[in-house]
Amino acid sequence: MTPHHIPFEVYVFSKMDLIERVTLHIRRAGVNFILANSEQFQSYCAATMLSFLDPPKTIDEVFALMDEEISREGVLERMEPPRNVITSELLPHQKQGLRWLFLRENTTDLPPFWEEKGGMFVNMITLEKTNSRPGPFRGGIFADDMGMGKTLTLLSLIATDKCGWPSSSSVNTWADREPVVWTGNKFKKEQTKRRRIRGYSPIEGPLSGSSRSRPTLIVCPATVLSAWVKQLEDHVRRGSLRAYMYHGVRTKDVNEIKNYDIVLTTYFTVASEANSEESPLEAVEWWRIILDEAHEIRNPESKKCRAVTKLNASRRWVVSGTPIQNDSMDIYSLISFLRLEPFSTRYWWTECIDLHICIGDICGISRLQVLIASISLRRMKNICLDDLPPKSVEIVFVDLSAEEREVYSKMEAEAKEFFRTYYSFGEYVGTNILSLLMRLRQSCVDITLCALSRRLPSLQGIYDHFL
Repeated sequence: MTPHHIPFEVYVFSKMDLIERVTLHIRRAGVNFILANSEQFQSYCAATMLSFLDPPKTIDEVFALMDEEISREGVLERMEPPRNVITSELLPHQKQGLRWLFLRENTTDLPPFWEEKGGMFVNMITLEKTNSRPGPFRGGIFADDMGMGKTLTLLSLIATDKCGWPSSSSVNTWADREPVVWTGNKFKKEQTKRRRIRGYSPIEGPLSGSSRSRPTLIVCPATVLSAWVKQLEDHVRRGSLRAYMYHGVRTKDVNEIKNYDIVLTTYFTVASEANSEESPLEAVEWWRIILDEAHEIRNPESKKCRAVTKLNASRRWVVSGTPIQNDSMDIYSLISFLRLEPFSTRYWWTECIDLHICIGDICGISRLQVLIASISLRRMKNICLDDLPPKSVEIVFVDLSAEEREVYSKMEAEAKEFFRTYYSFGEYVGTNILSLLMRLRQSCVDITLCALSRRLPSLQGIYDHFL
């Protein structure tokens, strides 16, 4: 195991009659022990305070280096997708995004804030030192604005490492195979309109027969699965990628799962199989994991966050148009999944970033900005897509029918009573009140969205819980 050297201070408190004995034992252990009443202690305190006041200048230098490195990466350069896999023409900003993703996945640079000094590798934030070169960080945060084609860009990235780029003639031959149907863990040749992803055959083809497996796991909300399927059908050449919809441990064969280029599943499925010995998801060493709508894991204590973080992969991506919804802890959950050390450890995140932000220290904000800038890409529609009209927001008031008004008024009254009841028992109501608001908003759209059994929790159930 490679030794790491981390400086730290320990304050020792002791009874007066034990000071000499404590001092003797500490010095025998080879620790530099300084008594509080000595001149050395006073000078050390002054040096410590000076080093605390000076770091902004040092940190600024790190920021400058990071900014230069980001510029050198060539984010504005474009990269074409392999045409034998991707049939659609990418927009300029998508080609730029593809190049950035590709460079992030194949970098050999030191991770953010690490530098080589005097034969040692030093983290400029934590001052951690090691003789061994830290491995490159491959992955990041893809945070383009909604509607900018992130899914197609990611499919293009998957295509780039698809076992070489064969000639168009071999792809055309392979593309003549029959389409298949996804039905759990079985594939059937059927002429059905639903649940079919055209051209994603489980049979070995020229694109996958000769190289090692590079499976990509895509985790997304259930409501987004169909969007990925549609993008596959619309933009990927028939037969060029092998895709599979994973619904649970009906498929236990790890080797079978590893043979697919793309495995699609949901956050719910991953969370429900957490710590399960039968789950193949935890057994596979994924080439790449993509978390779509990654703000789903913004709570680092949630089962979903813990489950996806536990999965192993060489490259890890979080994808979200809204990576920060509440505070800096939203970012911590993403960093935790990305395994960007040392900030993926709660202690170092709090000590180096979150604590400084909480007390209004600009140092915390600056560090967060540099960290995010070095591992993320975010473009807005108004910058990248000049041909689009500007976004307009219109507030439309809904006129409810008599029946809808009656249902809404009843739900509103029950929601108020529910809130008052929870509040009277001193319970935290944040999640519960958001759920109530969602139900009320759904009823404004269509009351059929709120089944009678799901409209509001039972007040009697609340009393039974607390009393």
